[in-house]
Amino acid sequence: MQQHPRERIPESLAGALVLVTDDEPDNRHILRLLLEREGYSVIEAATGLEALQVALVNQPELVLLDVSMPEMDGFEACQRLKSNLRTAGIPIIFLTAMASSADVVRGFQVGGVDYITKPFQSAELLARVRTHVLLHQLQQVLSVCSYCGKIRNDSAEWQSVETYIKHKIGADLSHGVCPDCYDEIRRQFPARRQEV
Repeated sequence: MQQHPRERIPESLAGALVLVTDDEPDNRHILRLLLEREGYSVIEAATGLEALQVALVNQPELVLLDVSMPEMDGFEACQRLKSNLRTAGIPIIFLTAMASSADVVRGFQVGGVDYITKPFQSAELLARVRTHVLLHQLQQVLSVCSYCGKIRNDSAEWQSVETYIKHKIGADLSHGVCPDCYDEIRRQFPARRQEV
């Protein structure tokens, strides 16, 4: 049987932060190993309340959230994450043995973006994580004010695109004029000179 080479996550996803929330340490450990092997960064929470605190401080790009946990179940944790402006945009995938139609519907009603039943298939989980992290990153890129050109950062604050990029990836932007704009300026310049 021929084995296919394992598909690695795109470079843009390398190091993307995923919060794994499950009250079972073995489940968190397995998920951590699986996700880190793919290049994601992983943080953990053992309870729904801990997930709220960790998400608020660390701003993960995705939350894997078990439903059945003591004190605060995953549905309530999801509702609270979605009600906070700083965490509302973080996608949440429920990862649980509860697979009834009513549970799945409830998960979507409280703000989940996907639902994976335990025991999960590694390839399926990784594909769903990849999809939702990419979608989250694309949504972040699209959060630009059309009036002033500022971008909303992970803390829901608006800042210049240059500052955002410098903070996110450490790159400085150089400013110039693209060829299309240069041609447009050249076409307009002689007309302006003649008017004077």
